[in-house]
Amino acid sequence: MGQILALPLGIMRTIVAVVNKFVLKGTRPLRIDLPFPFVPIDIVFVPDAEQMEFINHAPQVVDHLHRVDTKQLPRWVQWYFSATHFHNEKRDKWFLAFESPLSCPSYADRRVLHDAWLAPEFDADDVTSVASLLRANAGKDAIADAVAQMVIGKHLPMRSFPAHIPSSIVKVSGNFLGSQITDALKPGRYAKSKEAQEQVYEWCAANVGEGVFPIDIVHTFGALTNKFTPAIMMLNSKRSNLDVPVEHLFTRAANCPTPTTPRVFVERTTMGGMLAYPARPMQTIALLNNADAAQATGNLFFTLGGGDAANRACAFKNYFVHFMQALQQELKRDIL
Repeated sequence: MGQILALPLGIMRTIVAVVNKFVLKGTRPLRIDLPFPFVPIDIVFVPDAEQMEFINHAPQVVDHLHRVDTKQLPRWVQWYFSATHFHNEKRDKWFLAFESPLSCPSYADRRVLHDAWLAPEFDADDVTSVASLLRANAGKDAIADAVAQMVIGKHLPMRSFPAHIPSSIVKVSGNFLGSQITDALKPGRYAKSKEAQEQVYEWCAANVGEGVFPIDIVHTFGALTNKFTPAIMMLNSKRSNLDVPVEHLFTRAANCPTPTTPRVFVERTTMGGMLAYPARPMQTIALLNNADAAQATGNLFFTLGGGDAANRACAFKNYFVHFMQALQQELKRDIL
């Protein structure tokens, strides 16, 4: 009887949440709760910066996805992430940022190593090289290849170091799914991304240095190809972008490289009344809307992280910001 009533109750709760959010302008996050047979969906959309920070600082109740064993996560989560650069289904390996320090014994050491890869800055030649490609109207593949050589080839620990990254591997990584789940629904995209992810993982496993987790390098490929490269091209897409400070340009919602970040509830909680009724442990997913929070606050830590420097900020943030600032100045030389 409970299963029979679950779906209509969920539909009613969802309708009430939609009305409260969009008609009554309530402060609670929108929650879509549709307990379909076999594929139940329970998602909390969190656009408010203060609510995001509250969630991020409560890992005992809302944590990173791999706090929960993969097979216990909602099926739609398993399905989607198995075709992204965040998770390798065949080996059940998750990118570092999806691991929880509370459940991953190797997290601390792995984090130190991961941050050390991305601490070195770029060379002046890297900036002029990318600027030359932009001036020549080079395509995404060419720019992504240059970016992969200057970040992965020069900085990340490979068995042959510095390394030359095969252009074919860089190009394949361009097939990874985007950050929005709707990308997986486009015809052919899911299968193509999953195949690409496996190819890049195999290359990384054969070439990364000792002690390095291949999935962390797979993620780096995806981030460089599908986030850093489009951001570089957007910077050069119109003259006005060269006059906007980087910290303002990339806190605009439309320019956010990582528009959402997932979390999983691990305890039955309303988060102090944030939710109208308790979350379901290991089933309710919070989608943190980085893009909206970044635009509302003007804070790059939302654009490239969880909202503050102490809360697992993106290791690539400084490189990203400094490179974009240097590239702006280089491209401005063309119009002086």
